[in-house]
Amino acid sequence: MKRAIPLICFAILPLSLCLGQATQATLLDNWHDDSIVPTSSYNNRYNECWGFAINGHEYGVIGSTAGIHIVDVTEPTDVFEAFRVNGASSGTNLIHRDMKDYNGYLYCVADEGPSKLQIIDLHDLPNSVTQVYSSNEFVTTSHNLYIDTSQQRLYLLGAGGSTKVLDISNPAQPVLLATYPNANYYMPYTHDGFIKDNIGYFNCGGSGFWIIDFTNPLAPVTLSTLTSYSDAGYNHSGWLTEDGNYYILCDETHGARVKVLDITDPTEPLEVATIEPGNWTNEIPHNVLVRGNYAYFSYYFDGLEVWDISNPLNPQRAYYYDTYRGYKCAILRRCLGCEPQFAERQHLDWRHAGRPFHLRQRGRCAEPQHHPKSGRVQYLFG
Repeated sequence: MKRAIPLICFAILPLSLCLGQATQATLLDNWHDDSIVPTSSYNNRYNECWGFAINGHEYGVIGSTAGIHIVDVTEPTDVFEAFRVNGASSGTNLIHRDMKDYNGYLYCVADEGPSKLQIIDLHDLPNSVTQVYSSNEFVTTSHNLYIDTSQQRLYLLGAGGSTKVLDISNPAQPVLLATYPNANYYMPYTHDGFIKDNIGYFNCGGSGFWIIDFTNPLAPVTLSTLTSYSDAGYNHSGWLTEDGNYYILCDETHGARVKVLDITDPTEPLEVATIEPGNWTNEIPHNVLVRGNYAYFSYYFDGLEVWDISNPLNPQRAYYYDTYRGYKCAILRRCLGCEPQFAERQHLDWRHAGRPFHLRQRGRCAEPQHHPKSGRVQYLFG
């Protein structure tokens, strides 16, 4: 599940790594728009975030109940909304959006309302953006999406209970390749996933973790499934390490530790380590992304956690920032997403009850957080 806070920016020096201690990040800047209507269910305005660089500029992207916001974060102490694209569906029931970029296009979906797949051409930034596709031909609602860039394939995950694979070799004219489950291949509901070189790593909720070979999308091959592991709960999200040897796995379950899986043999994934900040007993790891030797986590209540995974068998806590300073309890006051897209410079974050943030890193990693009074984002230095 996803909710959100605004777009933010942080910067950190790598002093903590030298001392073996975690360093608190510092807020840099924040973009938000309080005129956006909040959801009726959770009182949140924002949902997922992403980031990309094009034509000498850096951009954060955040979804809201209104649509997709493209925020210029090139100057991290002066972030601003450059463009806004209305969502195909919008309003107080719009809780989830997801977006990813590929080859100068931004692909966007939502999981509520009469929505559509939307494709936005980014090539003319910073001058303009153009929506070039908006259709429910292949999908109405989808919880997440992922792009296997090497194969030019778009995966729609949790798409009305199905997984759909689209050919985007023509980026503005997708072609449906397959839908699962079908008469020839069973695939459970897939909440999220990571696909690289035709091998998909899928977080399938109560059905656990699946690894599937999609070399032939008409005849996928299940390589393995995993349902028995530490703190098994709602198998929610994960990310592949850059060497392709490990998968970082998050269960959306109170008190569940993050798992590090050795997937060098995809037919037999093996749990080799766990990650646990230990801030309180009911903490929940929601989403994770990996950039270089760092894993960036968004934790309910606890906000951003950055762990050094240069030794995946012994991860070390490097940086943190608490995005919710109120009383912690088992409700949805949550930091639900982070985006370290600009590996050595910037980091984006959002939280359920707040606003989107932009972060910048001048050390090895950076973090985002909401400033409770000004709503602005500042840099954090260790």
